[in-house]
Amino acid sequence: MYKENTDYGYGRFCPWPKESFEYGGLCSHNALMERPHGDPFTSAEDLEAIAAARKAYRREYLQWRAPARVLENMRENKRRYVADLRENHSELYKERKRVERINAKPGIEAREQRSLAEKKYACDPCGFVARNACVLVKHLERDRHKRVLAGPVIHRCEACDLEFEWPSFLAEHQKLQKHIKAQALFDGIKPTDKVLCAEELVLKDRRRGYNAKHKPTTKANQKHAVENKLHYCAPCKVSCRDRASLKIHNSKPKHHRKVLMGDKDFVCEPCDKTYKYKSDFTYHCGLKTCIAKTHAAKTLAAAMS
Repeated sequence: MYKENTDYGYGRFCPWPKESFEYGGLCSHNALMERPHGDPFTSAEDLEAIAAARKAYRREYLQWRAPARVLENMRENKRRYVADLRENHSELYKERKRVERINAKPGIEAREQRSLAEKKYACDPCGFVARNACVLVKHLERDRHKRVLAGPVIHRCEACDLEFEWPSFLAEHQKLQKHIKAQALFDGIKPTDKVLCAEELVLKDRRRGYNAKHKPTTKANQKHAVENKLHYCAPCKVSCRDRASLKIHNSKPKHHRKVLMGDKDFVCEPCDKTYKYKSDFTYHCGLKTCIAKTHAAKTLAAAMS
């Protein structure tokens, strides 16, 4: 019995006294005080099915109560909570996050400097060192990193039989007159010492073949253009050989000065000297000879008046 000081009513029907029993009593779970579970008329097959169902339920319960599952549930709940705060944030939440960022900034900067010194987040193929994992992930997603992993890509000019590492180098090469002449020969134009005109140089789309509306420029045509002043700059009195040369001349500072000032030169009347540039005229006015002549001229003019 659970307690030794009471007989729980067994003295009424038990012919032996309580002190004659050799054991000290029953435990807390007394079968006589509990009714049997289930139906007593259940078959053996039903009992086995019930036992299998209980076993499966126990297995699922233990899996749910496992530490990894519990931690994953906690993380998922935290993600939902943070996402909800971000979507429906309050002024108190924003102020708290701002203070957290300010307090965490020195530690983050120190950690990033330490990572750079230790090369913790480094890309060996590119020789790139990132300050944190986020920057390294962005670098790994860029096209430049993928090109380095894929290996060097050769950009070839079939006409000139040259190879370039970068497409920009090939584009600069295609602007040269030497390449244009080689490309014309490569496309089937008859061999000639003629160079394509300046208008063809500025075309961005390199059309294969010769454009009939542009006439080639030869040395004879250039000489004819200079003699007849077909490409002439009136302010500078310069005759260019073609339109491209005239365009280059018009972009120079010397041409702009001539257009703005016209034929006005810098003249020093006491010395009777003329200068083309203001800097030369200023330097001349600072010489002792010029100062003396200027002073003498002013003195003479004052005496005559």
